[in-house]
Amino acid sequence: MGAIDGRHIKIQKPPGCRGNDYMNRKAYHSILLQGICDNEGRLSGVCIEPPGRVHDAQMLRQTDFLSEWERKMRLYYLLGDSAYISAQFSFIITLQRDNGTLTELDVKRNTRISRRLVIKENVHGRMKC
Repeated sequence: MGAIDGRHIKIQKPPGCRGNDYMNRKAYHSILLQGICDNEGRLSGVCIEPPGRVHDAQMLRQTDFLSEWERKMRLYYLLGDSAYISAQFSFIITLQRDNGTLTELDVKRNTRISRRLVIKENVHGRMKC
């Protein structure tokens, strides 16, 4: 159906911010935008909620976004990047980790998924501009 990804949107430190609440792993203040886009590059779902230190999969679990999309995804799947590999969402297809034991079929599968994930990178890039 499409692809899901999270993006850190850089912000100034909010007034009254305690400690590293909005500090992400790259050491700047941000909020996390998580979006689902279709194969035409149209966004069909966006969630902007937690401070920047939250991981993509953790954000998906903490929001109403997950329950809403689990209902919608009974017949469809989303593609996701490595942030969703260990999260085990039933409706997100991810790349297989390449630990040196991938078969030729696994490599071809990863290549097909990677080609389709490019669209989410383009969508999020346009959004950040």
